[in-house]
Amino acid sequence: MNKNDFIGKIYLKLLENFDEKKTKGGKLDKKMSGEIKKSDVALVIGTFIDVLGDSLAKGEIVKLSPLGTFMSIHKKERKARNPKTSEIFTVRAGFVPKLRFGFPFKHLLNFEVPPTDKKGVAAKKGKK
Repeated sequence: MNKNDFIGKIYLKLLENFDEKKTKGGKLDKKMSGEIKKSDVALVIGTFIDVLGDSLAKGEIVKLSPLGTFMSIHKKERKARNPKTSEIFTVRAGFVPKLRFGFPFKHLLNFEVPPTDKKGVAAKKGKK
């Protein structure tokens, strides 16, 4: 799935959540076109990526529950080998982004409904 496909899916999901009767078979009803625009969704996604990138560049940790925690980690300089030519070269030190997925999101990937506590928050195994 590319960025445009992702934006389209979010757009349709927003429309479904806004009012399930205003979309028909995954297609936009003409009456709905003036309320939420696909370009608005693209703007939100682009802004999210910009803000996330700026925060990680500053060394901040961004926690988005239930998705996970975004952070930047420092990798040391190291030696690597090109498998095609067997040439050894140095990979310079730098920062790389890292995402540690949250507990509820991991369960969604396995088609499991995460257990929740009385407040509706996903409860981790072993914690009561």
